[in-house]
Amino acid sequence: MKRGLSALYKHNHNQRPPHMYPWYQVAPLRPEGAEETDHAPSTLTFRSLLKESEQFVLLQLITHMNTFVSSDGLFRKSGNRGRMDQMIQGLQEGRFGEILLDGSYNAHDFASVLKQYFSELPEPLLVKRHLNAYLQAAGETTIALCVCVFKDFHSPLPPPALPSPANALRCLQLLMLLLPPVHRVVLQHLLDLLCQVTKAAPDNRMDAHNLSLIFAPTLFMASRSVRRFLVCAVSTTL
Repeated sequence: MKRGLSALYKHNHNQRPPHMYPWYQVAPLRPEGAEETDHAPSTLTFRSLLKESEQFVLLQLITHMNTFVSSDGLFRKSGNRGRMDQMIQGLQEGRFGEILLDGSYNAHDFASVLKQYFSELPEPLLVKRHLNAYLQAAGETTIALCVCVFKDFHSPLPPPALPSPANALRCLQLLMLLLPPVHRVVLQHLLDLLCQVTKAAPDNRMDAHNLSLIFAPTLFMASRSVRRFLVCAVSTTL
């Protein structure tokens, strides 16, 4: 029943009817009141809510990560803390162009800064209020596996629903439609990036399972116990 991130990508991209799942091809949002001729904002604020006005820099950062998809241990290996702090300061000061031209930053610096941005969002990318729905979409197999692996669950788990793989995937897609528009736009680009990373797994050793272990807690910002459950759920269901 294991489904990689690439399976979710391919289903949305190749098999959805034209009128379904508009979240996947939604265009970047233009900040309210901005004209076509306006320059896109060039700053990215950390530890702040995801803003439409700042999505352009975030999407550029995600797109730039495609340059490094073959890097060994991408998103698993940590960047240099000093360079990361310099990059974050530059992003918050609107110097993204300079950062791209600065040859001192490597793949792991960019990847670590991107992970830190998502982990510090006050409202996580996949939003807290949908957490239980994502867990229910995981199904019986995931719950049983979590019970076997994580012995520190002391409270009994509720009886699980039994969605088929196809229904679970559709449920996840519908949940994504409920995301705030700017969250959907960013999620689209992030999934595109992660799909490219999984395609390069023979080189980077980062398949969908490894990526889910890293990004599940980052995108949900759940409590410790729920994080463990969620890591298991995402890695065995998506």
